[in-house]
Amino acid sequence: MKEFLADTGNHVMGGGLMRIGRTVIASCALVLLALLAGCGSTFFFSFEREQALFNDEVIWDISGVGSYEFLPSGISLDDKALLCPYAFDGDVTIRMKLELGFTGDEVGQFFLLVSNEPVWNPSEFHLLTFAIADPSVQGSMVVEKGAGYVEHKKFSGFVPGIIKEGENILEMVKKKDHYKFTLNGSSLGEYDAQQYFASWFFVQIKAQLGLATDAGSMVIEEFRVTCSGEMQEL
Repeated sequence: MKEFLADTGNHVMGGGLMRIGRTVIASCALVLLALLAGCGSTFFFSFEREQALFNDEVIWDISGVGSYEFLPSGISLDDKALLCPYAFDGDVTIRMKLELGFTGDEVGQFFLLVSNEPVWNPSEFHLLTFAIADPSVQGSMVVEKGAGYVEHKKFSGFVPGIIKEGENILEMVKKKDHYKFTLNGSSLGEYDAQQYFASWFFVQIKAQLGLATDAGSMVIEEFRVTCSGEMQEL
């Protein structure tokens, strides 16, 4: 009888522990899901799919004296700037897919700007630009502007990681006041902010093409932003 009671007690205790364990796991899973559900925001737009500056949810603002056109793979800009429909705060990752087709004498320049104002010439910003052309005149530069200018990184004669004929992935990662720009995984610049300490900020994209450069030489296919904070529609 004592052996039976002891054995029964062991089974009851074991079952209780198993139930407690399952309850704890389930509770932790619910907490994790709740945290994940509220840990940031994502904005995605495919110019390739939409073939427009808008969809049912947002409209991109476009400015500048130049021109733009839609091609099957996305949008081509020539001296035009696109303003993202949202402002962002917190840690941010911007990821863009670009299709390039520079085969000979084509010339182009691309700009990615994050700033304190939704205008192309803001008072404070972080800027990445790269030029594609004959190797002697191509290069990239990362600049910050606040009370003054800081040139954080510059490459002359080449652009790290660039694929002149094909698909390119451009990223900017902001963690607190640390910035990192990459092209196809190659670093274009990494630094801690010295002038512009962004809270909420705006994102703009601009491109310029040379006179003899076909629109298909630089096409923006898609744009994605993930942030740890909030998004505010403009």
